[in-house]
Amino acid sequence: TVHRALGGRMGIDRIDDVVPDVVVCDLHMPEVDGLAVLDHVREHQPGTLVIMLSGDADLGAVLGAVRKGAFDYVVKADRDLRPLGEAVRRAFEHRRLMRQNELLQADLDSARDRLAAQLNELNRQHDLLQKEQGKSEALLLNILPRTIADQLKDVENDRLIADEFEHVTVMFADIVGFTPLSGTLTPDQLVTMLNGLFTKFDELAVDLGVEKIKTLGDAYMAATGLPLPMDEHADVMALMALRMIEALRAYNAEHDLELDLRIGLHSGRVVAGVIGKNKFIYDLWGDTVNTASRMESHGVPGAIQISESTHALVRDRFRTEPRGAIEVKGKGRMSTWLLTGLA
Repeated sequence: TVHRALGGRMGIDRIDDVVPDVVVCDLHMPEVDGLAVLDHVREHQPGTLVIMLSGDADLGAVLGAVRKGAFDYVVKADRDLRPLGEAVRRAFEHRRLMRQNELLQADLDSARDRLAAQLNELNRQHDLLQKEQGKSEALLLNILPRTIADQLKDVENDRLIADEFEHVTVMFADIVGFTPLSGTLTPDQLVTMLNGLFTKFDELAVDLGVEKIKTLGDAYMAATGLPLPMDEHADVMALMALRMIEALRAYNAEHDLELDLRIGLHSGRVVAGVIGKNKFIYDLWGDTVNTASRMESHGVPGAIQISESTHALVRDRFRTEPRGAIEVKGKGRMSTWLLTGLA
């Protein structure tokens, strides 16, 4: 559609009204000249292309119009409209390309926004996954030693996790008097008490580098010297046992209770590994485990009974009292000692 206007003032009004793609205006017009029209278009309709028409072929006039933003400058020739027609054709082609570019830019902006939204969602999902993985790893480390947990997380490692350790000290601890007391407690009170005690024992284990193996009812099992070897495995476990006795005394005083611990230690060779697929557990097997259990079950309430092998390893750094030879189920007569403190 072609719109006509007589003079620059009317031309500006018409431009604001119809917003044309291309404007052809004379450089010299009454009231408002072509350069003023060009300034108005550049400020208010930046997408409109202006072709300046003039009988003046002066280079300065041409450069002045182009510098202000004219798309083209056509010098009027008598009866020859071909230069103007060619300029108009180029202007419309340029405007078409501009529209096409605007559409492409809009598509690009939209795609960029969608990509940014997808990236934000991926980051959110990644953060959630990282948090869940962190929770899973923390839970795994509450069940298994770190070195064993790392092996389980290796999806390409399908081998059975089982190792032999020559120098290990195993401890069993049982809460004496717990069974009759448990009959007087509500379930919440029972679990709260066990959790309070075993949490203190867990904290001691972490501080000393002791590996908690498991709890069995009101019994607590731990070991030193695995899954990483430890030269002072017996000393560390002896110190753990003494601190457990102290922790229970403090717990009794705080809660007005009269509980005792019966603890047994034995040192020797064990086999350790992970059993199960869904509810797996890191466990120990061997005569050392059985003997440590017997040291506890045949022990004295409030005391730490140790075997001859453990006594040989700790006697220079800890105080002990010989208990003599006792009859041990499945083992016959065994010489045992009571561990009483640091030397």
